[in-house]
Amino acid sequence: MLGFYLRVMVWVFVLSFLAQVLLTRTTATASVWGFAPGWQREIGFFDVAFAVTAFGAFKSAKLDFQRGVAVAIVVLTTLVGSNHLATILSGRTSSLHELFVGVNYAAVAFGCAALFFSRSPKPH
Repeated sequence: MLGFYLRVMVWVFVLSFLAQVLLTRTTATASVWGFAPGWQREIGFFDVAFAVTAFGAFKSAKLDFQRGVAVAIVVLTTLVGSNHLATILSGRTSSLHELFVGVNYAAVAFGCAALFFSRSPKPH
């Protein structure tokens, strides 16, 4: 389950990168945050870094590395989802923010489940 989670997250990060870097204006139009190409590119670059890291973890046989990367992704997606939720709660929202609250919190739930089921058995 952990490997599958990391593979899925690679694609989530790649798609986010493409939206932030190649569809900058379209992505901005769907958001209440506005058009800011420099910031959007920077977010895209972070997406690439996380995609590469998640890919490396997926390919690794080291469970501790995979779990560490999954924890980092769970923390990141919790914060990003909460940022979208804060925008919704402020009364200024759009379908993009509403969609990505769900996407990010689904990534949190899936990641937590993957972490739970990948625990090493405790020695007796």
